[in-house]
Amino acid sequence: MKLDFSYLNLIRIKEIPGMVNGVTGVVKKYNPVTLGVKPFFDLLVEQESQLEPFSDPRVSHPLTPVIKDDRKRAKELAQAIVIQAKAVEKGKLPTVSEAAFMIVPLIKKYLYKIALNNSKSLDKSVKSFLAALKDNEALNNASTTTGIDQYVDELKLIYNRMDINTETRRADNAGRRMIKEKKLRGSILGALTNLLKAIDLAQVHNTAVDYTPVIAELNELFVPYRSLTRSRSTRNKNAEIKKQAAASSPTTTATAG
Repeated sequence: MKLDFSYLNLIRIKEIPGMVNGVTGVVKKYNPVTLGVKPFFDLLVEQESQLEPFSDPRVSHPLTPVIKDDRKRAKELAQAIVIQAKAVEKGKLPTVSEAAFMIVPLIKKYLYKIALNNSKSLDKSVKSFLAALKDNEALNNASTTTGIDQYVDELKLIYNRMDINTETRRADNAGRRMIKEKKLRGSILGALTNLLKAIDLAQVHNTAVDYTPVIAELNELFVPYRSLTRSRSTRNKNAEIKKQAAASSPTTTATAG
């Protein structure tokens, strides 16, 4: 009876922890010493302790507190705009009534409930508000007349900075994570493959031990992973066939009669 693990290089990063934990659990159950594979088992267990990056998507970055402080300040400025809009509306001064008529509905639409928003909703609301003002001379004049223009200007600066910092953080995290995960993936799958090969080889030499139960249990453990890789492979092949068919099919064009 043989182990089927030829598809290991096709499993995805997020699937590795479950597979490795399952394999070490099964081998430990049947005793790696009895199976004659303890050195290979120990190496995989050592690799298992490094699996956290595969399951923890959060990576600390020095720009995170900067982004957090900017978002807090943006919320304060948005709330200040709401307070000013309410004051202008309540004051009913003839000199600002026309400007208030233009700008206050926009503030109500995007900023009145800003205190209740989470960070994602906050960013969306404020950016929508700023987008509505952009290149609109009448609305920008109204913001100046109603006294919210300085808040608006600072919000623009903050969100420009936040966008740059967020993109920088995303790129940095992705790059570091990709390099680390690629290296870990290679070493972990290498240790896993070596352990499985050792079990296959041990059953040939160690005839006093019945390897049938452990191999049967490991193959059963691998069933969903084999199914996943096969279904992905089938989808990829079908997608490629459709792509090639679309590329090779003649384009229908209108022709003169």
